[in-house]
Amino acid sequence: MTAVSEIDIEALVQRAVAGERVEHSEVVEQLVGIARALQNGFGAAGIAVTIESGYWVNWGRQWRIVVRIAAANLEQVLFKAYVPAEGYPVKLDFYGDRLESAGDRAELEDAVKRFIAQPEISSQLAEIKAIAA
Repeated sequence: MTAVSEIDIEALVQRAVAGERVEHSEVVEQLVGIARALQNGFGAAGIAVTIESGYWVNWGRQWRIVVRIAAANLEQVLFKAYVPAEGYPVKLDFYGDRLESAGDRAELEDAVKRFIAQPEISSQLAEIKAIAA
């Protein structure tokens, strides 16, 4: 069995970090745009919608879309997206019990629109806005 030397590990890490993951960053930018659209859709001062990085898991890096109302000390994860290094397919966790897959930019946007259009989610968003009022 050949032992991996410290210099081999260093070289492997340098090669790994040298290549920028353009595909991953493009998906993250799309998620940032979705968060911005959600915040603009609320149209209320005091509501912030952010995207927060989580752990790397088998499906990719976890990104959480979080709604906050600082004055009410309210923080809610609206949904999670798991973005692999290659960008797609993105796994979306809307309900906690199953993942939905989005194979490209259009599928990701459509999945989020379907999620927001669900009556229970629309009601939840209206409650959030009422709390901020």
